[in-house]
Amino acid sequence: MFLRLSLSLVGVAVLCVSAHAQNASGTVIFRFDGPTHWSEQGAAVANAGDQNGDGINDMLVAAPGECAVYLYSSTDGALIHTWYGERHATGEGDFGCSIDSIADLDGDGTRDIVIGERLHEHNGFPHAGQAYVYSGATDQKIYTFSYDEYSSFFGAKVCVAGDLNMDGFEDILIGAPGADIGGMSGVGFIHAYSGADGSLLYRIEGNSATTRNLGSSMSRYHDTNGNNRDDFLVGWGYEDLRLHNGRDGSILNHWAGSGSTINPTVIARIHDWDGDGIKDFMTTGDGAGQHDAAYIMAGWNGAVITTIDSLGGTIKAMTKVKDLSGDGVDDIAFGMPTTGSSQEHTVGLVQVHDGVTGDLLYAMPGERRLEQMGFSLANMGDINGDGLGNFLMGAPGTTFDFSVDRGTAHLFSCEQLPLTLAIPGPKAGETFEARIFGAPWKADLYLCYSMSGAGPTPWNYGLAFDLSMPINHIVPFKATDDGDAFFGPAPLPPSLPSGTQVWVQIFSYAPSVSGREFELSNMVPVVLQ
Repeated sequence: MFLRLSLSLVGVAVLCVSAHAQNASGTVIFRFDGPTHWSEQGAAVANAGDQNGDGINDMLVAAPGECAVYLYSSTDGALIHTWYGERHATGEGDFGCSIDSIADLDGDGTRDIVIGERLHEHNGFPHAGQAYVYSGATDQKIYTFSYDEYSSFFGAKVCVAGDLNMDGFEDILIGAPGADIGGMSGVGFIHAYSGADGSLLYRIEGNSATTRNLGSSMSRYHDTNGNNRDDFLVGWGYEDLRLHNGRDGSILNHWAGSGSTINPTVIARIHDWDGDGIKDFMTTGDGAGQHDAAYIMAGWNGAVITTIDSLGGTIKAMTKVKDLSGDGVDDIAFGMPTTGSSQEHTVGLVQVHDGVTGDLLYAMPGERRLEQMGFSLANMGDINGDGLGNFLMGAPGTTFDFSVDRGTAHLFSCEQLPLTLAIPGPKAGETFEARIFGAPWKADLYLCYSMSGAGPTPWNYGLAFDLSMPINHIVPFKATDDGDAFFGPAPLPPSLPSGTQVWVQIFSYAPSVSGREFELSNMVPVVLQ
């Protein structure tokens, strides 16, 4: 995400602001905004693997209100590809409500993309649902999976499951949490499909009136029974969590039951937390008051290793994150999109906790009412080479530019970037664009300029401008995620001919950010072309 600043050099300065936000603990590297109102960008996010051959994992961001899934480069944030649902023109179908990436199925050398569309109308059945596999390199559709039942919501959850049938291809789990089974409404089922040819491998059905919405919560796991196939975890209703055999879907283990404090609406595999040589997992459950807790559970028997409570909201998403605390162990992130005060309901919050102690490392709150920060999360590994993990976080309720629920997705880094200014070559009589990186969260920013050359010019608090007096500045603007804002007129000379040099620097004032109250960027000399 860049802060784009347009300055007219012919009398009026117009500032177009889309801030590169930062809190005291880290930085948003890129921000991806939904294209229109009701896009709900960020309702689902996923790691796409390396799609453009640069050796870095790229990013999948869904905008189901737009019936679109976007593939972005993690190197520069550029849009690589877009997949549209059949009802893109009307915004119906919820295409992209769930997304995942799968090891190359069509032999083009890139990972492929799995997309769910739970509200798709199929053969006259409203909300029957559908799911697809697309080539990661093109918009070519590899498979289409359908189910004919009113409001079965087939495709509400898609999940890559590893190689279940040992044919050398990863396979796919698709949930239909609204399906009726044996006369029982909304019990749900899960289908396992072959990645090699798209055939149905097996079906897991809900089997009681208390098992509701089977297929809304599931996660790939590891081989637990020595048959060289990944197994998987499934939430059965609101109290049961079960481990399924990847070979045939049979139940290997069953935890919780009536009266349990576990509520497996979200499940995620993690590292070996307790050091017994077996990877563990985490799920949601009852916490203090009306809030959720995260239960860290042992992979070999499902015993609760530890509980992370006082998270302050309902957990909608969770993921492991490459080590952020420097102890060599992966950490974990939780998204709570409904967290917020009564005045800022559903602002949302993302917290990162230590993977050894469970202690809170970072907290990233949303900025405005109904934003729903943390609705989705995805582990991206270390994409910027700083040795720290990066992750995507979605906020599909974000409203800006008078567009409701446009939504955003943020790529987060825990590395603090310095306040940096970059300006492409401007032309006389036209505007030029300035880009600002690493601005403190909600800081007041002042674009300062001098016609007199380079400094230094001493100032208060031990700071020294790199500009010479007199130093002028534009009307201050905020480093927020509010999208675009416009300011002007500004006190720039009314006319500047080609060859004129202007020296530019950004000054930041952020009283709420400890240790970064006042900050100066680098100075950029600008010569009009």
